[in-house]
Amino acid sequence: MTTLPATSQEAALRQRLHRLCPDVTVGEPAIWTETSLLLPGRLGARPVIAKQPTDRRPFWLQRCRHEITVYQALKEAGPSPVAFPELVAADPETPIVVVTRLPGGALGPDRYPAAPPPPKQLDLLLAALERMHTWRPTGGVFPVDDDYPAQYTHLGPLFTPDDLACVARLHHQVTQHLTARLAHGDAHLGNALLHDGAVALIDLEFTAWRPPGFDQAKLWVLLGDHPQTRARLRDGIPADPWHQAAFWLAAALICGREVLSHQRQAAPRERLARLTADLRTSVHALHRSPLA
Repeated sequence: MTTLPATSQEAALRQRLHRLCPDVTVGEPAIWTETSLLLPGRLGARPVIAKQPTDRRPFWLQRCRHEITVYQALKEAGPSPVAFPELVAADPETPIVVVTRLPGGALGPDRYPAAPPPPKQLDLLLAALERMHTWRPTGGVFPVDDDYPAQYTHLGPLFTPDDLACVARLHHQVTQHLTARLAHGDAHLGNALLHDGAVALIDLEFTAWRPPGFDQAKLWVLLGDHPQTRARLRDGIPADPWHQAAFWLAAALICGREVLSHQRQAAPRERLARLTADLRTSVHALHRSPLA
């Protein structure tokens, strides 16, 4: 994978942003994440932010295009119970997306927090996610991401043929009995902004219709160093076998993705060991399900 120097990537994004939105002025430093370059600016009185993937692998390019689709759907969806950024402009080919920049600060700075989140912070995030989950938009076509068996097969040797057969059986049961929910897809404290007591959700590149429990499972994985917080998340999942299976299907899928990502990045061994243990726990739970 060929990567341009940081200064060249920022200059290229500025040029693309000017062509896409000539009236946007940029006067703040660029922001770099693991996979994206963000360029804050203003469109008249409105703060906006442009986003472009720096990881040019097809997966991350598709994630940006997916996020554009989500923002387009939000424009047509009618009033939402949670604040989201609004689409300003987009170029799916590049890809680049420009959205409004919301006020407030993140509930937490780290994807894998070293300390357990304060209960009030977690309450605010869970409440915002629940409002999103129970929302039924009156318009807009949001992506659907419920083909779990196919996604498991893409994770290679992490799952045995017996595991994959179990996943297929449970997935069929879950999707027959439970209604899909609009899930954020990358729920963590850093993707929730608090302003005047209200929480807004940002970074929608994984937002889609999914079986219930996906966002709770994502938090369960990311908060793996904090057993009491994890127990609270698990306690919030309904006890019937379908909701339980949906949670563990999501948890095993998320753990698998995180394990492969950490292996590629030579991430801390302690975290990789914990994620691997969580993967085994999740797969074991699937095989113990009464629906298996």
